[in-house]
Amino acid sequence: MILESLFQRDSLKNYVLSWIKFQGVRRVRQANSRLAGLLESPEVPKELLEDVPTELYILREMTFTKLAELAMCSNSRAIREIVTRVQETSDKHWLCCWGLDTLRSVAEPGEAWLLRVILAPGGPLTHSNGKVRVKALEILAEGSGRGSYCSDAIVTVAGMLNDPDNSVCETAGRSLVRITHGATGAKVNPVAIQSVVEQLRKGRTEARMSAARVLMHVAPRGDGAALEALQKVLQADKQMSVRFFAATALAEIAEQGNGEVISTLEACMANEWAARVRGACKLALKRLSLEESQCDSV
Repeated sequence: MILESLFQRDSLKNYVLSWIKFQGVRRVRQANSRLAGLLESPEVPKELLEDVPTELYILREMTFTKLAELAMCSNSRAIREIVTRVQETSDKHWLCCWGLDTLRSVAEPGEAWLLRVILAPGGPLTHSNGKVRVKALEILAEGSGRGSYCSDAIVTVAGMLNDPDNSVCETAGRSLVRITHGATGAKVNPVAIQSVVEQLRKGRTEARMSAARVLMHVAPRGDGAALEALQKVLQADKQMSVRFFAATALAEIAEQGNGEVISTLEACMANEWAARVRGACKLALKRLSLEESQCDSV
C-alpha cells in the first residue's frame, strides 16, 4: 500500500521511470499486474505525433523535447516516434543526434531493437551529416559485438572505413575493433571477414590499420585470404603502424608450422628498419615456433 501510494505521485513515478531501462519497466509491468497500472506512462498527445514542417525549427525542437521526456518514462509510443524521426535522414543533424542519445538512454546495451534501428537501410549510418554517423557508430559499438548482429555490423562498419569524413573514418576504425574484440571466427560469417580483408587490400591508411587489428579477432586459424593479404601488407605497405598490426595478426591467424608465414616473418626481420615492427615479427616467430615444437613433441 505504501508503494502504491508513492507511485500515485506523478513526479516520483516519472523520476523512477527515468532511471529504469525500457525493457526493465516492461518486465516489472508483466510481473505485477497492480504495478503495471501504477507504472503506466502518460499518453502521447496527438499533436506530438503530427508532422511538423521542416522549416519550423523551434516547434520541431519543442516537440522532440516532449517526446524525449515521455520516452525517458518508458513510453513505447514515444520511443517508436523517435525511432521514426531518427531514421529520417533529411532531418536536422542535432535532432538526430538527440534522438540517438535518447534511444541509448532508454535501451539496455546490445538490445536487438536498438541495433536494428542503427543498421536499418537508410538509417543514421547513412545520414548526410558526419556527426550523426559518428554517434550511430558509437552506439553500435557498445553492444553489437556480443550478439547476433555482430556480422552485420562488421560488414556495414568495414564499408565506412573509407568514409569521406575523417572523423567518421576514425570512429569506424575504433568501433570495428570494439565490435570484434572478443569475437571468434566461429561467430563471424565469411562475408564479414571478406569485407575486412578487402579494406586491408584497398583501403587507405586508417582503414588498413583497423582491418589488420580486426582480423586477429575474427579470422579463423588458417584463413587463406586473410593470411595472403596480411603477408602482402607486411612486405610492401609503407606505413609502419599497418605493418606492425599485420605482423601481430599473422601470429594469431597462422596455423602452427606454416612455413610460408614463417619465411615472410624472417624476411621482414632481416629487412625491416622499424624496431617496433621487427619486435612484432620476433614475437610472432617465437609463438609460431613454440607452437610448432610443442606439436612435434606431442
